[in-house]
Amino acid sequence: MPEKRIIAAIRDPQLFEKVEELFHRASFGVSRVLSGAGALVLLGNQEYDLVVVAAPLSDLGLDRFVRGMRSLDTEGRGSPLLVLVADEHEETVASALRGGRIEVLAQSAGWREIQRAVGRVLRVAARASRRMLVEIEAQIGSDAKLQLLQTVNLSRTGMLVRAAALPALGQEVRVVFTLPGEESPIEATAEVVRHAGAELPGGRGFAVRFVDLPAGTARRIAHYVEGELEADEAVDSDERAAL
Repeated sequence: MPEKRIIAAIRDPQLFEKVEELFHRASFGVSRVLSGAGALVLLGNQEYDLVVVAAPLSDLGLDRFVRGMRSLDTEGRGSPLLVLVADEHEETVASALRGGRIEVLAQSAGWREIQRAVGRVLRVAARASRRMLVEIEAQIGSDAKLQLLQTVNLSRTGMLVRAAALPALGQEVRVVFTLPGEESPIEATAEVVRHAGAELPGGRGFAVRFVDLPAGTARRIAHYVEGELEADEAVDSDERAAL
């Protein structure tokens, strides 16, 4: 899977930390810059899968940045843009920047809302972070082992699990798990696509991508993931209202 290239023009460290969690994946290559001019320099060299900008920029007005980005005589001018703005300016900026592969979101948005916006432009599956147990049969060293592991997150296309013993990258494994609230288990073949460490505090693990998942099974997983995200967003909204 080719690496997705991302520019993050975000000066505020707290805001960057909020979105950084989304980019802790081996398939993401993130270049952080602290100015609009810095982002335009990078865009002048190649196309990016996503540009994330926190407004206001330190050196350029947002309209000038967008004009500069779209007028570049390179492939980078077509890169999709996610703009994070102060809450009171969200509607105004969204109206002014309508279309052109641009998403506008309030800086106070929960990371799940940001995740969905990023997913729309990157076409990355949304992930539910609820923990569940999963059986994975894989070749570990010279032995075939059946491990009972805990998921870190689940999407329609795969899952990330905690594990001490890691199967080889590219290996096909057998996965069996039951979605919360269901009785019928899901059995699937999956491919090991990534080893994980830094994003799993106190442990490590690996990510798998489902292979040839039946359409009905994919719909079951997608329905569950969407339900979990909606429930989490409701909790986030209640917490913000209580502040």
